[in-house]
Amino acid sequence: MKLKIRHILISIFTIMAFTGSKGIAQEFVTGLPSRIIADRQSVPPPVTLTLPFFDDFAYRGPYPDPALWTSRDAYVNNHLAIAPVSWGVATLDALDEHGTPYDTANRNAKVWADTLMSHYIDLSSYQPGDNVVLSFYIQDGGAGFLPPSGDSIYVFFRNDNGIWERMWRSGLQSTRDFVHVMIHADDSRFLHKEFAFMFVNRATKGLNNSQWHIDYVYMDANRNITTNDINDLAITDASTTLLQRYHSMPFRHFIRNPSQYLAPSLHLTVRNNTGNSAVIPYSYTLTYNTQTLMQSNGNSNTTAQNAGTNSLDNIPAAAFGSIQADTFTINGTYNITDAVNTQFTNNNTLRIPYHFGNYFAHDDGTPELSYFVTMHQSYNIPALTAVKYNLEVPDTIRGFSILLPQEVPIPRNKEFGIRIYRDIAVNGGQDDEVYEELYIYPQFNDTIFEMVHYKLERPVALPAGTFYMALVQPAGGFSDSLFVGLDISNNATQERYFSVVGSWEPSLLPGSLLFRPIVGPDFILSAGELAGQQQAALFPNPTGGRLYIPGNMPADKAVIYNSTGQVAGQAVPADGSIDLAFLPPGIYYVQLLYRNSSYPVQKIVRE
Repeated sequence: MKLKIRHILISIFTIMAFTGSKGIAQEFVTGLPSRIIADRQSVPPPVTLTLPFFDDFAYRGPYPDPALWTSRDAYVNNHLAIAPVSWGVATLDALDEHGTPYDTANRNAKVWADTLMSHYIDLSSYQPGDNVVLSFYIQDGGAGFLPPSGDSIYVFFRNDNGIWERMWRSGLQSTRDFVHVMIHADDSRFLHKEFAFMFVNRATKGLNNSQWHIDYVYMDANRNITTNDINDLAITDASTTLLQRYHSMPFRHFIRNPSQYLAPSLHLTVRNNTGNSAVIPYSYTLTYNTQTLMQSNGNSNTTAQNAGTNSLDNIPAAAFGSIQADTFTINGTYNITDAVNTQFTNNNTLRIPYHFGNYFAHDDGTPELSYFVTMHQSYNIPALTAVKYNLEVPDTIRGFSILLPQEVPIPRNKEFGIRIYRDIAVNGGQDDEVYEELYIYPQFNDTIFEMVHYKLERPVALPAGTFYMALVQPAGGFSDSLFVGLDISNNATQERYFSVVGSWEPSLLPGSLLFRPIVGPDFILSAGELAGQQQAALFPNPTGGRLYIPGNMPADKAVIYNSTGQVAGQAVPADGSIDLAFLPPGIYYVQLLYRNSSYPVQKIVRE
């Protein structure tokens, strides 16, 4: 399987720092450094289309529709844009056609980046004056950071000589609003059988957030370029959870107190993309298997070119009484009736799954940014980030899920740990640590925003009540600024605390970490996760001087670091071992190197 790894690089220009009570910038957000997409589609063969051409990206993606587009650089999603024209957008960013960084060496040079190119469109039957027009909506930044100054996006048309002509360009708008653009295409040089158009952004190499969101691409004849002739009613958004406090949770905990966890209402947002006020009929259905748990309808009163958000009744708590399963999905279907436009109907329906799983989640599984804390400058104090959860019944913590974005270079050696607390020293409490596990290393799945699951070495049984799960960046500095996916659509700031100077502070950053405790019965890891968590260890540890290397770990050299992160020495393996007799007793970190790669750092005690 060919993998498409979409990185977004880190820059001092795209990082926001938040200062804690100690007066030091300790919490940070930056652009999401990676998206991992399993590339299961082949490049579509060229085809020739006819007008009208229309795509509002109202489908799950993550690729553009291959029946319309020849390229797959764009990322189709429903979470990176703000207030789209209809649900779903295509995002162009600073990544090459394989989804990897264009250049990590030169942060200031510009490069032609992502491309969204149409198939050929046969315009040979049209004449100049037929008012063939391409239109689209575009937004810079959206839910992420704005593109750096000087970055821009272009539209090119393919003329009858096969040459791409630049027809439109836009730089940074800084408004985060969608802008409507219309471009004439009825010059004679474009009226041929193999016309095509493409969007391409020019981005700063090495910078991470040259993001542009495209919506509602429409091309047809007999259009008036002086007026917005879009006439469509569309869904733009709906509730992504049935709950409050959590986005998802185990059903056995929910059902003990459903009124505490059920959201008081749901919402459906519809947009009137016409020039007149409109009453938009809507309906929604929430089902479990074949059982309808909630069904209702109503009308949304909207004004021209504006959206309206409607409050909807949630499932009544009593309706859950017949469900016997512990992990299941409720399917939500939201519909509107569009009497204005019966041609483009994808945006009239939005389907959303609502999961009750074996985990607690404040997040919705789709990060927009990355979160990290910086360690104390001495690196002698571990950095901790703790998230608060609550058990309604006694349960067992079996593991956790986490999304660690792939920084550049990929942080495979950023060792981290996990702690579980019954209480922490905030709001009059005291630290009550019940479990710690160290020497955990980042893993990455090959599916878009797929979190990695880790099993704890020892299950942790807890009574009902509050507990905290904390991410540990150990002293020594090897794991400083470990990135975690941040969902800014669901705010659980009040449940998050961090410590970089030995005491806890409340988080100041809005959003929810993609960091979830897994509870209940034992669970099965994927083959890749299992292999990644069976890291072969150097032995014996502690050691009197000679350290042996497992046979499945070929190595050319070993670099040894002391507890402050300084290089204490190097050794060349011989006969499957390295000699550390030259080191005084103490704690060290050993990293094996092999050719152009390296193994995760391992903590060693030299006796």
